[in-house]
Amino acid sequence: MTKIETHNGRIGVVVPAPIAPEYLQPPRTTLEMIDPETAELYLEFNKVNRRLKQTVVEKYARDMSAGRWEMTHEGIAFDVDDNLCDGQHRLKAIMLSGVTLCLLVTRGLPREAKKAMDQGEKRTAVDRLAFEGVRAHQRELAVAKIMLSYKRKSFSHSEIIENFFKHREAITFVQSQFPAHKTRVTTANVMAPIARAWYSQDKERLTRFCEVLYDGVGGEEERIIIVLRDYLMGLKTVSGEITHEIYMKTERALYAFLNNERIRNLLIASRELFPLPDDAQAEPEEDPASLFETMAEGV
Repeated sequence: MTKIETHNGRIGVVVPAPIAPEYLQPPRTTLEMIDPETAELYLEFNKVNRRLKQTVVEKYARDMSAGRWEMTHEGIAFDVDDNLCDGQHRLKAIMLSGVTLCLLVTRGLPREAKKAMDQGEKRTAVDRLAFEGVRAHQRELAVAKIMLSYKRKSFSHSEIIENFFKHREAITFVQSQFPAHKTRVTTANVMAPIARAWYSQDKERLTRFCEVLYDGVGGEEERIIIVLRDYLMGLKTVSGEITHEIYMKTERALYAFLNNERIRNLLIASRELFPLPDDAQAEPEEDPASLFETMAEGV
């Protein structure tokens, strides 16, 4: 029992509540080198857990393989019954990447601990940059992500931030072309192909494309930009496959404008038209007519 003085000066006695059996032996944490074999062994204790997300495993594995994985207080955790309650994605990623990592391993957590895990506010890529003293808008990071690949949705924060710094000049150029945000027009899926084109195309022509796209005022030779703008502003929702379609239609319209191709309907690109300098291998030149197909709506 403990004596305690209350706010009015009276002396009271505090009787501690009885300690639950699982707290009699406090959890213990050690630092361990975990190789793929150990990871596989630990996963044998993964009896009851949330559904494994393969995209998360692949994302973690890419960071591990590239040396981007950072050790934090978040590691591997087992409860008092030796059930794995945290770390299944990390362990699977170690197996997939084939690397050995130094991780904190906690044993002896209460059985109910897993219910309270991963309940906090997740840090974004913008938050991570802020820790480094770098200010960036969420849209800039979204452009950097789509520049990596408009076909794949899942990238780690480390991959996105690395790509942001790599292509920051191109991203800043596109951002500077639009005076303010305009719904449906200044989205990351529209800006990303322009940022990719920045590396190989005339900057004045890119600026003109952005001006017409933003203001909606252009000549007959710029009609395809107006058609693209009308399409974008007519969209009721932007999600799922529509975001891919926006990217590919924007890229195709930009390609047509830059090459003085007089097309009256929006087409959709079947491959990437503006390779980045560090793209592994540019695709061979083909007849432009074989690269696209007209969308059924005929806008």
